[in-house]
Amino acid sequence: MSDLPADKDLLAALFSVIPDLFFFVEPCGKIVYYQAGNTRDLYKDPSEFMHKRMQDVLPENVGDKFDHAMTKAAATCQLQVLEYELRISDELKFFEARLNKLPNKDIIPIIIRDVTPRMKAEQLLARYAYYDAVTEIPNRRFTIEFLEKQVADCGRRGEAFAVAFVDLNEFKSVNDTFGHRAGDLLLKEVATRLKNSLRASDTVTRIGGDEFVILLGGDPTDAAVLSVLNKVLHVAEKPVILGEEDKGITTPKLSIGVAFFPYDSQDGSELLSFSDAAMYHAKTSSTDSISFFKELGVQTQK
Repeated sequence: MSDLPADKDLLAALFSVIPDLFFFVEPCGKIVYYQAGNTRDLYKDPSEFMHKRMQDVLPENVGDKFDHAMTKAAATCQLQVLEYELRISDELKFFEARLNKLPNKDIIPIIIRDVTPRMKAEQLLARYAYYDAVTEIPNRRFTIEFLEKQVADCGRRGEAFAVAFVDLNEFKSVNDTFGHRAGDLLLKEVATRLKNSLRASDTVTRIGGDEFVILLGGDPTDAAVLSVLNKVLHVAEKPVILGEEDKGITTPKLSIGVAFFPYDSQDGSELLSFSDAAMYHAKTSSTDSISFFKELGVQTQK
């Protein structure tokens, strides 16, 4: 205790107006002093942590982070910063800790700040970057990046995968007749039905407007892809009530085009383009809702 700064009253007054947690610990992690501007951020009651090691008070994964940071601070006298999360009173909170060793003293001051609002905002921004706001499924950006990864991974393993381009026919007429809110309801319902029709190895995304993409993994055969997509049609093409007051009912109709990696192309952008071309063929066909790019008779360079 002799290494503590003398004016503890000043520290107490200072941290009573700062919404942070403040600790003095010995290099081994033993807590010898604390101040809490916001006691709701304390993981445990002071009677349970005073004169105990932080590593023993906190969950093991968090304690290990502090142990590593304190060891490094004691050895280098350089600022250490770490982020961690704790569940406090059934709420998941995120914290940032800053610590360093006091010169010529065996004491490490630690300031801990609740950064939950910032972390939640960052998570929300990250989600919006890769997920569609209307349907809450992955968006175009996710699709492009996921395709690139699939091309690399499946190319390395020598496996195939399929890209199915899905168009929701007559979507514009729903918007024009019932309004954009009804159109959004239709998109959400179709997205949910698509997800519920797929296998664990498949992924559905919305790349914009009335267009979806289904990425079928697991080294599928033509027959396996056709089986999944027929199920998609069976589940998706059922009446949808547009609004709580039954103001409108529509039955979705889908057109689907399929391209295979590596047979049709080994490039993600081309696979999207080729499956789009196959979808357009299905859309203009009077008999087929599903069309395979390789059946169009288009010559491609590989």
